[in-house]
Amino acid sequence: MQESPITAAPPASLDGSAALAQALASRICHDLVSPVGAITNGVDLVQELGSAGAEEIAMIGQSAARAATMLAFHRLAFGAAGADAPPMARPALAALLSDMLAGSRVRVDLDGAGGPALPRPAARAVALATLCARGLLGMQGRLMLTIPAGGAWPARIAAEGAAPAHRAARLALLARAAAAAPGEDTGAGTGADKGADKAAATGENPGENPGAEPGRIDPRLIEFHLLGPAVAAAGAALALETAADGAALCLRAA
Repeated sequence: MQESPITAAPPASLDGSAALAQALASRICHDLVSPVGAITNGVDLVQELGSAGAEEIAMIGQSAARAATMLAFHRLAFGAAGADAPPMARPALAALLSDMLAGSRVRVDLDGAGGPALPRPAARAVALATLCARGLLGMQGRLMLTIPAGGAWPARIAAEGAAPAHRAARLALLARAAAAAPGEDTGAGTGADKGADKAAATGENPGENPGAEPGRIDPRLIEFHLLGPAVAAAGAALALETAADGAALCLRAA
């Protein structure tokens, strides 16, 4: 796997963006509606039956645990992560990422779970990068997260698996994230990536929502828009690697 020479479009400023706030609210509601709805259905069923059996209790408990995982992950990835926030233990981060992807056919492997706790900005950047790497895969695949034992950087999140049709557009969004964070320019890209880069610059996402109005932030892609500022806030730089069977996001000391 070699570092990809993707030309990054100038990153759009998201500070104070109403579009960002709307997309973030939509994404959180979308992710929580399923487990919360399952809890409601479970309670309705118990009320209907007049008592709660083991099966109903288990269903409600699983849905509540899923909702709690989503809230914890969203708080880390989408919430504030100042330098004064408490650090996050690596086993806790690994467990949260695994729980977040539980139920999917994507496996998460963490190399470096035994090191010191990560500063919260670094943990947030890793969480967002992992979510972006997941977005480069189809229905199944493997995510390999490597964090050095002595510190947060360099961290590497590799995604291995078949590339979905929207991969080029999402790589273009990652190129914008790389441009938003300090570090090296990633150069000039392949034809497919260049074609998608223009769409990313205008906010359009071919193959995801063809009818989307230019400039609109797709809630399903909110992590791609937040990654660059998060990496910069963590004092890191973002580089991309691409190959026929996957891609990798590399977070390095700026």
